[in-house]
Amino acid sequence: MTSVLGNTDLCHIQDDPFNNTDHAHLIRSFEVYGDGVATVIIGLLGLLGNLITLGIFTRRDLHSTFHTNLCVLAVFDLGYITVALLDSILRIFDDNGILNGSYSDPQSVPNTVWIHLFPTFLWPVSNIFMNSATYMTMAIAIDR
Repeated sequence: MTSVLGNTDLCHIQDDPFNNTDHAHLIRSFEVYGDGVATVIIGLLGLLGNLITLGIFTRRDLHSTFHTNLCVLAVFDLGYITVALLDSILRIFDDNGILNGSYSDPQSVPNTVWIHLFPTFLWPVSNIFMNSATYMTMAIAIDR
């Protein structure tokens, strides 16, 4: 009779729930759809909402400081969402392997575009828009 510690049948790698290829596929699918597709859908809804906001608050009868500040905030949000969508779309194309690339393959078209855009455009401009929206929110709060 073997002891529990000596029983090798209890310690198989195949039974490990964290080392399962089905779970890895499920996690990968969640990353693609949750981080990629859902981000694009929510971003498109944000673009639509900010465009509607701009359409409403740029009427002639709504020219107070408050409405102007909200328009400026909507422009900053539009800029941030546009840059975030560009980044997400590049990641979706690359992660799905549409152009046979991955982040480990710097020769793929999405990676080449992303490698050049991220440090020079995407990262700085997204931070500029995000900080501008934050300060605009503070200005609106102080104005009210």
